[in-house]
Amino acid sequence: MFTSIRKFLIKTGQPPGTLEYIGDHENIKLSCSLISYNEQEVDERESLNIEEVATLLDDSMVNWIQVSGLNDSEQIARLGADFDLHNMLLEDILNTEHLPKIEQFGEYLFVIMKFLYYDEQGHEIKKEHVCFILGENQLISLSERPLSLFDIVKERLKKGL
Repeated sequence: MFTSIRKFLIKTGQPPGTLEYIGDHENIKLSCSLISYNEQEVDERESLNIEEVATLLDDSMVNWIQVSGLNDSEQIARLGADFDLHNMLLEDILNTEHLPKIEQFGEYLFVIMKFLYYDEQGHEIKKEHVCFILGENQLISLSERPLSLFDIVKERLKKGL
């Protein structure tokens, strides 16, 4: 938590849209996966990099891009460039202390949520910063670290439910 406060103070005074990670998971490497699906098939690809994802999208399917590990500002900027995302939106993604919100950005909807869970080791309730960008036939989900939160959704897609 103190790392977040220190980074927030460093960011203070910088111009709007400056991309700098504010969070506590600096050691988690960014990773991507892509699930493309329709009523007949599901294609899942894991361990992708940001550059690969945009080239693998299938316009005839719904494409769900999962990104975990937000500490690489350059890669998040690359994602923004590949998908024409506003820099202010990217700034909000990288600020894990941002309050939940829903905002319309042209052709897509942007959502910030806080996922709450019980940490049995620390015996406390913790929160995870999770963002969604929803466009036509496309969903991008972003989180600070890999989450099992979406596993049940992936399983249902694979089973055709």
